[in-house]
Amino acid sequence: MHPIKPELEGTSLLNYKDKKNNYITRNTIKEFLSGKNEIFKELYWEKPNDLKNTYKKITFNKYHEKLGIYIGTGEYIDNFTKKLKKKSFRIYLQNFIW
Repeated sequence: MHPIKPELEGTSLLNYKDKKNNYITRNTIKEFLSGKNEIFKELYWEKPNDLKNTYKKITFNKYHEKLGIYIGTGEYIDNFTKKLKKKSFRIYLQNFIW
C-alpha cells in the first residue's frame, strides 16, 4: 500500500524514477542481488502534504529471510533535521538550564 500515491498500487515500479532521474526499485534490487541484505539509499520524493515539490529522503530496505520479503521505510532529511534540533535543544535545556 502506498500512502501518497495509491495509483502505484498493483503496478511494477521497476522502471520508476525519482525526480533526480534515479531508478528507485531497479537500483535497490541490484544492490540486493550483489549480496547485501540491508540497504540505505537517498532519493527524492514528494511529501504527503506537498505533492508539487520533491524532498531528499533517506530509505532503509531489508530482506526478511524467514518471510522471503523485502521491507522498506524512509524519512525525509528535513523532517529528521527538525526533530534532531528540537530534541537537542530539549536535552540542552534539561542539562544546562534547570
